[in-house]
Amino acid sequence: MFLSPAHGQQATDGLIIPPFQPVPVRQPAFPLKTERSLYQEKEVLTARSNIKKYASAAEIQNGILKDADYWLGLSNAEILRVMPDARVPRGFDLCAKGCPVHGDSVFKVGGFYPWIIDPKKPFKVKCPIGGETYPHNDFSGHYEAGLPERKFSGQYEDDGYGWVSPQGDRYWFVAYANQWLWCNHVIPGILALSRAYLLTEDERYAERATFMLYRLAEVYPSMDHENQSRYGLMQKMKGVRYSGKILNRIWETQLIRNVAESYDHVWNYIDKNRSLQQYAGKSGQEIRAFIEANVLEDGLDAIESGKISGNFGMHQNAMLYLHLVRQNAGKDAAIEKLIATPAKTMANNGLEYALYNQVFRDGMPLESPDYNSHWLKDLVNIADVVKKGGRNLFEMNRMRKLLDAPLELAVTGKFTPDWGDSGNAVGKLSARYPETYHVGYGQYRDPRYLYWIDKSGDSSFTSFGSLFMEALPEFARLPEGRAVPVQPSRLFAGYGLGVLNNKADKTALAFTYGMHYSHYHWDFLNIELFANGQKMMPDLGYPDAMNAYVAPVYTWSSNTISHNTTVVDEKKQNLNLPGQLHLFNDGKFARVIDGASPAYKAVTRYRRNLVMVDTDPNQSYVVDFFHVAGGNQHDYALHGPPGAVIASENEWTPPAKGTFAGTDVALEEIYDDEKLKTSGSQVGYGTYGGSGFQHLFNVRQKQSGTGKIEYRHQNDPSARLRLHTLTPDLDGLFMADAYDRPRAKAYVLKYLVARRKSATASPLKSTFVSVMEPYQGEHFLINQANLLTPSSGNGHYVVVERPEATDIVLHDTTASVKRLGTYPIETDAVTAVITTNKNGELTRAFFAGGTYLKAYGKRFQASSIKGKVEKIDAQKSELVVQITSKNSIRPNDLANEIAFFANAGKRTAHPVKSAVLKNRKLIITTVDDLLIGKLRLDEADKENLRTQTSLTFQKHYNGVYLLDPAYQPIARVAKIADGKVSTDQPPSSAVHKGDVLWLSNVGPGDTFEIPAAFSWEKR
Repeated sequence: MFLSPAHGQQATDGLIIPPFQPVPVRQPAFPLKTERSLYQEKEVLTARSNIKKYASAAEIQNGILKDADYWLGLSNAEILRVMPDARVPRGFDLCAKGCPVHGDSVFKVGGFYPWIIDPKKPFKVKCPIGGETYPHNDFSGHYEAGLPERKFSGQYEDDGYGWVSPQGDRYWFVAYANQWLWCNHVIPGILALSRAYLLTEDERYAERATFMLYRLAEVYPSMDHENQSRYGLMQKMKGVRYSGKILNRIWETQLIRNVAESYDHVWNYIDKNRSLQQYAGKSGQEIRAFIEANVLEDGLDAIESGKISGNFGMHQNAMLYLHLVRQNAGKDAAIEKLIATPAKTMANNGLEYALYNQVFRDGMPLESPDYNSHWLKDLVNIADVVKKGGRNLFEMNRMRKLLDAPLELAVTGKFTPDWGDSGNAVGKLSARYPETYHVGYGQYRDPRYLYWIDKSGDSSFTSFGSLFMEALPEFARLPEGRAVPVQPSRLFAGYGLGVLNNKADKTALAFTYGMHYSHYHWDFLNIELFANGQKMMPDLGYPDAMNAYVAPVYTWSSNTISHNTTVVDEKKQNLNLPGQLHLFNDGKFARVIDGASPAYKAVTRYRRNLVMVDTDPNQSYVVDFFHVAGGNQHDYALHGPPGAVIASENEWTPPAKGTFAGTDVALEEIYDDEKLKTSGSQVGYGTYGGSGFQHLFNVRQKQSGTGKIEYRHQNDPSARLRLHTLTPDLDGLFMADAYDRPRAKAYVLKYLVARRKSATASPLKSTFVSVMEPYQGEHFLINQANLLTPSSGNGHYVVVERPEATDIVLHDTTASVKRLGTYPIETDAVTAVITTNKNGELTRAFFAGGTYLKAYGKRFQASSIKGKVEKIDAQKSELVVQITSKNSIRPNDLANEIAFFANAGKRTAHPVKSAVLKNRKLIITTVDDLLIGKLRLDEADKENLRTQTSLTFQKHYNGVYLLDPAYQPIARVAKIADGKVSTDQPPSSAVHKGDVLWLSNVGPGDTFEIPAAFSWEKR
């Protein structure tokens, strides 16, 4: 190993470059391929017929031919120039600081990967702002000369391992250009050429594609991203492996899958390609052997070793394509392993296990919505491919739920709630993949999929894959551009996310309380508010980069302060465990969700109750009660959308210097972690646990008045929001600005932060209360809102005065008997809403989590439905409950109610799909699955049950039920950890090594309750 030259400056990164290790070419280990695998002749004829018949299909072919024709216009020498060997490094990022001249402004102009690449100018990058190109030396000539030893010391000169600035920052011009040439030009070019040949049989395309595939086979075995890339070498300095081949291990999954597909389309032309045979000095068979060994088999080995491994579904998809195309490399055994074999690691679990151990019971995989969409896309593709071989994964209920979940998650018909690395500050729909749902529609004929695709007849064809399908039927579009029909409020109890919306589905609130697993932010109990066609209280979405060396990713984007939640002791949240749902109810005019999260190690209470109240069929407001106990400082942060902000100037101090971290702390300066401040650029910023307050600037403090502020959405100024902060005894109410993404700076948002500090050494207890009022144009919903406490009992209530009515919104976590004194109201409910008209007459009443409400001379009462689970049919998500409460039950009214189940180990919730009452026994079908895990026993006796199956959700398994291979309950699980399955009692029937067992979220003996709730409106 040796240190890279510093090119005239001393590099601060201490980069170590290992010597290049060429890998010898390999010989095929299996008989060669004998037939096309992916598309049979009948399917190809279908595609050609669609192209002739439908304009959208012809347009897809025209796009493919256009892309392919570009490569026909290049000479072999030009192609070889953009397909260099493994000695030339790769880099997905050039420098965290952007451009050496224009700084990080390039990210605002050009996005995450802003530099302009031209295959006709290899190893050069062009700045999207100034148009200047880097590096200034001719690296292409240097490469063609064999990379002789030479010291590059001029400004902006790069030997492949970057130019180092006078400040010691390394700019990887050549590596960036090389990576994106491969990623966005060369591999897509091979794919376009091969598809063009499949569709047209024009041999010019096959001739060029096979030449490029042969070149790829020459260089592919020696590709080693860990030792040949910018990020690989930076991570290596920290003792972290960042594997891959040409690209990193995740992105390589798509690359090698595309290469496998390309080879399948053109392999049969190689024996006719005389020019390639002459160039290579090999026969057609020898060329096929060379490519199959050095690309396809090499790719399979890289997947097996973990050198190629993506988010779940990505490497499985790549492996499937490689085996199908390679044909004789153990395909059948590999597909069986892919589908039906458990594994020690999550990444390698067979699909039949992963769909239960890595996909929640409501169909949501364990990542953020955008990343979950990749699972969906890949798993549906795998299922579609293996179905051709007689294995129908679409028969599994969880596959259907995987397809349904993105539609059910969509709010107001137009947005996907964002949490974690997903979306942006103005919002979008996630997972709206036409081809994926085209496949789904073909399987299930669900008309909702047609709305989601929004294509039919002549517009049916949206991708190459769709060419091989039948056209979609015509259908009536939904009004107002909706992607899904109007939906009720709903709970994703496995994922830990609830959605409240009014009956028209025009105003919606998303609330996340569940444990996070991958691509998450520290955002527990975060909310997003949607109204008037816009995202009015947005999550900021995907950060500036997925890059450990970009500080704001950790100091801001994934930090707690950037979200609509509460920061404790100027630290980000630090405990990631399952949350707890306390209450969820959707009434006629009001609805509530109440959830808690551990969130902070030093906090004993972190709970949020959100009540949505309708003012007319389309408009609603939200009252927020946020409880925190523990620590010495609480900062409750809310923000509205990008756009104009209106506040009474005389109520606020002038903008202060510095940031919310202090007048002497600069924007983005790391002030609360000295180690990362000095060495973060070398070690990465992923360990940052501070406040992130250094990202809030133009800080102003309320000095008088109410502190109410108004937002007007940038995309539609008539879409407006007012935030009413009602919390008493504040130590300060602050207003400040922040960028959505500190590097790209796409939007500026206004934050409102309410602070409380402990006056003693005792842990602080706070209840933050606010009203969130979205409205249209000048039509305010609220005249005034005031916070009061009951004259007796616990809790708080908010009096909301509206132009035509007054609402009283009451909340009490203890469910004590409360009397309001000023108002003739008494209740024991956790949540209640009472409305009177201008004449003081009662017009509406709602309560949940109590037994009665007395208001204005009327008494309303309700009882919880209680019972005990007698038996379950976990395959059908059905259970039988013996009712123990004495109240009358109308089973048809229970659809969409939330049923709670409990035992000594857990309390859990399931939405009810349907219910039937027979002799005081309630037969319930749940919306989500009862099955929540699947394992194979590797050790089995009554005292020792062990499994090597990866059980990602094991933190959720206390109190669940172990089922035998016939789905019969045999024991209640006390705990699962490190492969040991501990049960409360020995299993009731014998189990054996090799048995496939299931886990059910509910079992016999569990208590059952649908909490009491009541909703009434005067007619």
